Amino acid sequence: MPERLLDTKEVACYLGIREKDVKNLVAMGKLPAYKIGGAFLRFKFEQVDALKNTILPASFKSKDVSLLERLADFLRFNDFYIISIIIAIGLLLVILYF
Repeated sequence: MPERLLDTKEVACYLGIREKDVKNLVAMGKLPAYKIGGAFLRFKFEQVDALKNTILPASFKSKDVSLLERLADFLRFNDFYIISIIIAIGLLLVILYF
């Protein structure tokens, strides 16, 4: 039976990092990858496991983030949209009631 190769999403889940970080590791040459059909990256489990246990820097490992930190990030990156919606609702209320 042929060996099953992992895709980028499976490797990201196994290592606890983002798919983008997996592609960066491949680009840096730290994680061997195989192109299937010239476009799709595939990985051998043994090589991914070796990376997880030896080379993977702490900066790539996922960090536990509290709910408060997630909420702060959400508000920081979406503040323009939140304020725009509040202003739009306020204008609609003014138009409808006056």
